[in-house]
Parts: sequence; C-alpha cells; structure tokens
Amino acid sequence: MYEMRLAIAGGGYVGLSTATGFARLGHEVDVIEIDPHRVSQLRDGCVPFHEPSLAEAFRDEIKRESIRVHHGYADCGGTVDFAFICTSTPLMQSGPLDTTQVFQAAGMLMASFDGPLRLVVRSTVNPGTVERLRSSIGDARPDVHVLMNPEFLREGRSLLDFEQPSRVVLGGDDEGSVEALAGMYDFTDAPIIRTDSKTAELIKLASNAALAVRVSMANEIAQVAEWADADVDRLLEAVGWDPRIGPNYLKPGLGFGGSCLPKDLAAFRSAALQTGLSTPVFDGASVTNDKVIGKLAAKVIEVTRNMTEPRVAIVGVGFKPGSDSLRNSQAVRFVRTLLSRGYKLTLFDPVAEANARYEFKDDVEYATSLDEALEHSSVVVALDESLFYSGQTELHEQVVIDALGRRLTASSYGRGAGYGD
Repeated sequence: MYEMRLAIAGGGYVGLSTATGFARLGHEVDVIEIDPHRVSQLRDGCVPFHEPSLAEAFRDEIKRESIRVHHGYADCGGTVDFAFICTSTPLMQSGPLDTTQVFQAAGMLMASFDGPLRLVVRSTVNPGTVERLRSSIGDARPDVHVLMNPEFLREGRSLLDFEQPSRVVLGGDDEGSVEALAGMYDFTDAPIIRTDSKTAELIKLASNAALAVRVSMANEIAQVAEWADADVDRLLEAVGWDPRIGPNYLKPGLGFGGSCLPKDLAAFRSAALQTGLSTPVFDGASVTNDKVIGKLAAKVIEVTRNMTEPRVAIVGVGFKPGSDSLRNSQAVRFVRTLLSRGYKLTLFDPVAEANARYEFKDDVEYATSLDEALEHSSVVVALDESLFYSGQTELHEQVVIDALGRRLTASSYGRGAGYGD
C-alpha cells in the first residue's frame, strides 16, 4: 500500500530525481511529460540523459510500477496529496527567468486533479513567482495551496542529493500545508528551513550565485598566483583549510557552466536590478568567468605560434567532468573560440560525444580513445584531467596544458604529473 499519491510535472533532472526519490520511499508517483519521445524512453525505464546516480533506481521503480509516466495531463485524474512542478525556467534575454511553463503546469494540474490540491514549485523561479501564481488562482480555488520547495541537486549525483540533502527549504503561508510537506522529508536529518515563499525562492538563486562567486574568486586568485610564480594548488589548499572559507568550489579552472550557476547568477543579478540595487561582487563573478576562456585561448595561441598547421586535441567538453550536458558549457565556448581562430580540433569525451556531435557537426574531428586524440595533435588541452590521466599512452612531442594554461610535465599518463610553466 502506497503512503501518498504524488504528481510530478516535468521529466527532466529535477522531476525524475524527485519522482524516483519519493517512489523509493514508498509513495505512488505519476510523472507527467509533454515530449512524446521522452515519454517513450521513460516508459521503457530509460533516463534520457547521463545521470549515473539515477538511471538504475528509476528503472527499478518503473518495473515496480511505483512510477507511472503520462504523456500530457489528459489521462490524469482523481486526487493527489502533492503536485510538484519541475518544469524548465530558461533565462530570458532581459535577465529574469521565463516561468511560462510553471504557470502552464499549475493550470493543467488544477484542471486534472480533483479536491484540495497542494502545488509545490521545485523549479527555480524569480522572487515573487509563487505569490503571483497564488494571485492568479484567486478565489476560484480556495482549496489550492501553493508552496515553494527549491531543489539543490547536482548533475551527476542528483538522486544522492535528494536522499542526502544538505538542507530542505519549504516556503509558504499555509502552515498546515508546510507541515504536511515537511513530513515528506522525515527520512532525513538535514535541517528543514520553514519560511515564506519569496525567501525560499531567493535562497536557491542566492546559493548558486554565491557558488559562482567562489569559482570566479578561485580563478582570480590563480591569476595572481601565476603572476607571483606561486603554487596555486598549495595556495588554495591552505586558504580552504580556513573553516570560515572551506575548500568546496574553490578550485580554479575553465570557470562555471551548466544549467544552474550561470542562469541563477544572472537571475539573482536581474532581481537586484529590478529594485535599483547594484551587485558589483556578483557582476564581477560573471565578468571573470567570461575572461577565463580568452585567457586559455591566448595560451594555446602562444604555444602554437611557431607550429605549422597545428592540430589541438581537447579532452573533455561537458560543462563539468563526467557530464554529457553541454548547456552553458565553458568548454563549448572555448572550442568555438579556437574554431574562429582557424584551428583544427579533435575532441575526446566518451560521455559527451553524442551531444558534441550534435553541437559541432563536422566542424571538428572526434576521437574514440585518448590514443586517437593524440595521434596527429601538436597540443593537448586537458579540460577533464580524469579523462587525460585515464590512459597509459606515453607522450611524445605534444604540448599538454590544463584548464589554467599550465604545462603538464608528465612523461606518461597517470604517473604523478606535475605542473611546469
């Protein structure tokens, strides 16, 4: 016997992780997805993106029939205890997030399910979205309560983050609904933060904006370390040991990308601008992130200056190591920069290759192994060092640099490489 019946609008990272997590806890879950191709994949138990922490668990719940997948809202009905909105909120050119799908999902959920309804927004939204959604419902449905329950799921470990959250944030003005939702998270000892909906909305944006600042801060420290001829790794390790600072997200590299940090940073800055406030710290994080690509490209230009028709091998093209997602990938921007300079490129990333082929078509060559990537390359840019050190092939005359433009001085892969100039 299932404990509760839940509806999940949206079959992406957030929706499937939420659905699978709650199904594993003994709840009955209806996932509603409007893309027919994705519906077909989900019904077969296939997660349509690379997410190791989720794939097997989702397949198991489909087999157990604790998760049912619906194409649209037409065949949904009856009553549900909670309806979670996990739809996309892309960034608009003007700065705020586009919450059109959130409002559409809310309308369809209210039309599909009977009786009292608790709508729970999991999507990342602009401050005031829940309040506007509640106002749009008005007095027509006094039995509908709207709550904000932002997610803090990282790609690559989304289900693990659901099951072992750092904190649970619940926003809403109906105390009974908030407490009922809190009961859904009684499986964790993580702090449960009860607040109003606007604060809950801003907690998500501010969290990712702060993480973006840390990444850019690490890159700015690395630039000063390079100028001072200091060891940036030891420097940041020592800085991270300070308990007031900590080591997380204090690693320099190609900067931040993906579906969350760039978008949420921009949305947070946009929210501040609407009130007439300036955010120089957060603005600077974005500027620094943009400059990293040009700095690394300049290093490639420098090392290839005297080479005849150099070919550059790029190891790793996902927005972060181990991900197949190219959304807001700094690596993609880097590839585009080199292509605009006329470089011939070979890409190696077994996880992200399919998406890379869709992104770049025939503008680059694709290697199925590290050996193949190196075969005709003069320069290797190791954006994903775990891929670079996974092989055992010895280097020959290639110049190898990391995401900071530092030369690697290893004589072979996986043999304790150090950093040169």
